Amino acid sequence: MAARCPGWLAIALLASAACGGPTKPKEPQPPNVSLSPVPREIIGTGFEMIVAVEGCEQVSRVWLTEHETVLNQLDGGGTSNILSVKANHIDYKSLGVPAYLAMFGHATCDTGKQGDSEVQSALFLPAQERSQLPENYYYEHELVGCRCQLADGTVLGEITEMQTGPGGALLVVTAARGEVLVPFVFPIVVKVDLTVRAVVLDPPRGLFDGDAL
Repeated sequence: MAARCPGWLAIALLASAACGGPTKPKEPQPPNVSLSPVPREIIGTGFEMIVAVEGCEQVSRVWLTEHETVLNQLDGGGTSNILSVKANHIDYKSLGVPAYLAMFGHATCDTGKQGDSEVQSALFLPAQERSQLPENYYYEHELVGCRCQLADGTVLGEITEMQTGPGGALLVVTAARGEVLVPFVFPIVVKVDLTVRAVVLDPPRGLFDGDAL
């Protein structure tokens, strides 16, 4: 014969079932981590990256890596952390010159949950390596992205790549009428100013306007 529960116990059990039982505490979620700024290329003695952390009440540690190499770290960080990286912390000799960097930001919350940023890529060229180039020599990555303009400031287009032709290097310039191949020689290339990312040209007639002689 089945045992019968007292009435008050049956009510209590029914109430517990209706409420779905005791509420479990929420599992802490991994933090969201992002890196900024994201330069396409870095030339100098070092650089700084901001590791931003969201979703942590308290950050216990943040760090920045290049692939698996730790570049810098900070214990007891906050929501916005500036991590400085010196050039001698990057093994650019083995990575190549310029070095292709694949950087990640990481953070650990006081809950133990860890988050990682998406990979951010950049080309790194130490200042001492750049200074060893002969005058009027440039790396391709330095010129790609520069605007081409006339001496009066008229913009002709943007350098998208470099090619090698029978007569030497060619700038591939995306202009209004399409791609234009510009010989990288003086006097067509008058000036290269990497500071303002501009290349001043004195092109022969017809090279950009299609009105060749």
